[in-house]
Formats: sequence, structure tokens, C-alpha cells
Amino acid sequence: MLRAGYLFSRTPSGSTDPFTEHTPTIENHWRFPLLGSMLLTDRNRVDFRFVDGDYRPRYRNRLKLERTFKVGRLDLTPYGHAEAFYDWRFNKFHRFRYAAGGEVSLGRHIVFESYYLRQRDTVSSPEYVNAIGAALQFYFP
Repeated sequence: MLRAGYLFSRTPSGSTDPFTEHTPTIENHWRFPLLGSMLLTDRNRVDFRFVDGDYRPRYRNRLKLERTFKVGRLDLTPYGHAEAFYDWRFNKFHRFRYAAGGEVSLGRHIVFESYYLRQRDTVSSPEYVNAIGAALQFYFP
């Protein structure tokens, strides 16, 4: 699968460290079916970031392992993934994310996801961040 996108973000007015970011992205996904109905996905993504007008590209590689179970009329997909970020400002992989979570399909067009994520960044403070998150995804035919 090949996908392209665009992300815009900006800090709220009055922020102590304001920034504006424009990020066109391109990514490809390679999927490998494994034994036991497991699926391994290797996502390679390039962010063509412009932060306050400065060009700051980065490469992201994520390996994700998942398996879908049928539970009544719902599809439940637990997963785990690891992601490494390469930033050309530092000329190294500096950020690493590890996550575990699950997705529940609530019909053909709606998916609810929740997860725990741990991040380590060797050039930022704090070095470690722990987070929990949730997302509601809508898919249009």
C-alpha cells in the first residue's frame, strides 16, 4: 500500500514555545501474513516537515504485529508495534516508540482504538514519555 498525506499543527496563541508545522508525508506498507493468522506490517514513512519555515525531514520505520479475532459480530485486533525515527538534524535515530493496544470494529465503517505507548527520545527532555490514548476512526467507501 502507498499513501500520501498532509499534517498541519500549531501551538495555541500565547504559548511559551510557539511553532507552526506543515508536513507533507509519504509512506508505504509491506504486509506479511505469518503462522497463526498473525500479520506483520513494515511501514516506511518520510515526513517532509517545515517547522517555522525550516525544512526538517525525518524518516520513520514501524514494525507492527497484530491478529484479528471474531467476537460475536465484532472484530477485535490486539497489536504491538515498535517505531524508530531518524532525524537529519541529528544524523541519527533518536526517538523510539513502543506501543500495545487494540482495535474494535464497530461495523464496516467505524473502528475504536485504545493503546499504551512508551517513547524514548535521546535528544529531548524528558527522555521518557508514557501515554495512553484512544481514537475513533471513520472509513468512507
